[in-house]
Amino acid sequence: MELFAVVVFLLYASQDALTVEVEVQEDTQSVVLSCQYSKGLEETFTVKWSRLDLKPNTVHQWREGDDLDAQNQLFSGRTSMRPDVLDSGDFSLTLKEPKLSDSGDYTCSIIDERGETMLSDIQLHVREKCPTWATFLLVLLVLLVLLGLVFHVCLIRGIVSTWITVVLFLLVLLAVLAVSGGLLFHFRHHFMSASQDSLTATVGVYKGAQSVVLPCQYSKN
Repeated sequence: MELFAVVVFLLYASQDALTVEVEVQEDTQSVVLSCQYSKGLEETFTVKWSRLDLKPNTVHQWREGDDLDAQNQLFSGRTSMRPDVLDSGDFSLTLKEPKLSDSGDYTCSIIDERGETMLSDIQLHVREKCPTWATFLLVLLVLLVLLGLVFHVCLIRGIVSTWITVVLFLLVLLAVLAVSGGLLFHFRHHFMSASQDSLTATVGVYKGAQSVVLPCQYSKN
């Protein structure tokens, strides 16, 4: 059992001890996936961002400059890296106009004569600005309000009996309260989670790691 625990620890520690989860709203201008390299760089190396669930799996590749021949077309024209990669060792990827389909596991790795080494593993979650179910509930709420008004007019004109109108009114009222509660709960959570420029990042790091990067980006409108 102790041997198994040691093997598991080494497996996780071998991934540069850094795991990041990033959540962003789909109408955000861009999102930065952080990747840092603090060791000495060789003369010839390649930086590769990939998503293994896609074919081809290359999101962005840098080799003495952007090398996008093998890039998945889903990301065409939407990815970029810093121009000072060699000097800074900052391999962070900027993904423009994130879409719902961009949600996934992004891996940053460096490839040199020693082989390929993974530097960071980022889980990107792109959330929908206004889910379909919320729109449906909003439309349903409007219809229920209109239905309530129709019954009210019918009651005033004596078209329907009072007890039928009362029962139907109570049913409509309960439905309106239920739909309104669902909408309020959703948008309360939605706006609270979007209060910081629609971006939340959770960074986990193992004890003994050389360093940890806390991402912070600012872009003018």
